[in-house]
Amino acid sequence: MFKIENKEVYMLECALVMVGGALGALIRYFATKLIVPINGFPLSTFMVNLVGSFLIGIFTAVIVKYSDFSLVVKHLLIVGFLGSLTTFSTFSLDLVKLFENGDFVTALMYLSLSIVIGFCFAFLGLKIIN
Repeated sequence: MFKIENKEVYMLECALVMVGGALGALIRYFATKLIVPINGFPLSTFMVNLVGSFLIGIFTAVIVKYSDFSLVVKHLLIVGFLGSLTTFSTFSLDLVKLFENGDFVTALMYLSLSIVIGFCFAFLGLKIIN
């Protein structure tokens, strides 16, 4: 188990994640209703993932530049909102960090394995049920 050092801060963080998560899920749902696929291309997911990737870059920069907002930005916007809207944004940020650190082999391996294994697992999950 883990030990909670400051229960008030922990409860605030949980509340921020919940509110952000609800908003992110709702916006993702609206996006799937409002943005129609083009020739079978899942445009809504594509757009949400690109917007999420852009926003996680902005929000991370805000945390670095203005640490006073870090609790709200991190838990409400990054973990809650973007975590619910898309996990692709986190994947993109992790990949950028690997490239920035010069870990090119690890970055390419992470990129390739995430896409290939993610596809395989989604395919396997569909086939197991069908």
